[in-house]
Amino acid sequence: MNTEPYFLSHVHRDLLVHICDGDLPTCEVLSVLFRVEGFRTSFSNSSAQFLGMLDRRRPEIAIINLQIGEESGILLLRRLKALRSAAIVVMLSDAPNVELAITAVKLGALDVLSKPVDGENLLDIVREAIRENHSGLLPRTERQGPSAPFALTPRETEVLQLIATGQANKEIARQLGISPRTVEVHRARIMQKLGARNTADLVRIALTG
Repeated sequence: MNTEPYFLSHVHRDLLVHICDGDLPTCEVLSVLFRVEGFRTSFSNSSAQFLGMLDRRRPEIAIINLQIGEESGILLLRRLKALRSAAIVVMLSDAPNVELAITAVKLGALDVLSKPVDGENLLDIVREAIRENHSGLLPRTERQGPSAPFALTPRETEVLQLIATGQANKEIARQLGISPRTVEVHRARIMQKLGARNTADLVRIALTG
């Protein structure tokens, strides 16, 4: 495990990004990516290292692979939530796994990105989350009151609007510059938030909302 502060900017200097991935080059590349943006960074290559780090310092942003060696990254996400952590979590995926991706989003992951990771897209996701959560990285429910869990993010709103026009996942993905699997994850999260049972429900909600 490595922790190394390195700043070209001081905007995010109090925020720690922790990357947990079994692939060391991935950890190193993403660590540099975030350090250049002014974040503090640390990384681990095993679940045990990640859990040990949590005892010392909980990160504000966690980038976790869905699969770390023989262990599931979902367990680490559950651990973060059990600690009532307000961390922004983005999951990585070595290979397509829609079921795990949907599970991760339902547990509170902001997004699931396939490798190779588009660094600028990852940064954009984290920046947007920080902007939305500018009051100290509190959980959305604490910042916005009882109705907050049903509030859509700007990206989810874009996806919902395109779903309402009858476009397929592949078409939506092409327009938004994301993968069809990411669209599926967004769709699942939108349905959960809005209590929609199917696409018809989503369209009805979009047109009447």
